[in-house]
Amino acid sequence: MNHVGACARQRRSGKTMRYVKFAILFLSVALAAPAGVIFSEDFEGATPGYDSTAGVIAGTQFTLVSGSIDINGPGNGTTIPEYYQELCVAPTSGNCIDTTGGGAPGRGTLSTTQAIVFDTPGEYLLSFDLAGWYETDVTDAYATVQVDLGTLIAGNQFTVYGADNPYAPVEIAFQVTAPTSANLTFTDLSGNHSFAGAILDNIEIDAVPEPASALFVVAGALILLAKKRARA
Repeated sequence: MNHVGACARQRRSGKTMRYVKFAILFLSVALAAPAGVIFSEDFEGATPGYDSTAGVIAGTQFTLVSGSIDINGPGNGTTIPEYYQELCVAPTSGNCIDTTGGGAPGRGTLSTTQAIVFDTPGEYLLSFDLAGWYETDVTDAYATVQVDLGTLIAGNQFTVYGADNPYAPVEIAFQVTAPTSANLTFTDLSGNHSFAGAILDNIEIDAVPEPASALFVVAGALILLAKKRARA
């Protein structure tokens, strides 16, 4: 009888542990999955060329607030010519923005045309590629860019040098404590060449998933439950 009871408990234990393993796997996948992209812009919809006209930058989610920029890129090989494509160096690609246009009125300020909405409090991550202006005859160009996102990110500054390319993607973590909205702004502040700004590309804001520690709490509870059932 005891032998039969022990076998039954082992079968229950084995079955319960299979459920536990499945639950842990499910939770691992769920917690590892991205919580969602809030905003994304790679400038691939823009037309390469010089831009000094304040207003919406066609094909993008940004407005030129002041100054001038260059939209660098390969063009389409026919009606839209290539424009300083060589400045879209790694890690940027395709189209990219030179935050200072090649002519007057100089260093540009770009801001999202619409405010970015954050409905859910939590942790978020802003990432973007930023590289230094570089051509074979000008390798010493540097530029400083300021990044603002309302009160969520205020006055973060980054200086890049063409001779130091490539740069790792910039990542800025920030916290949203209550539903809000804000415009994302990039301002080219200074540099040592009037025609050379920082090279900007691949902007993204993501909601950060909940900490994976929640997985271990749940897994521990499931294991305790399995042991309790096995002893029953």
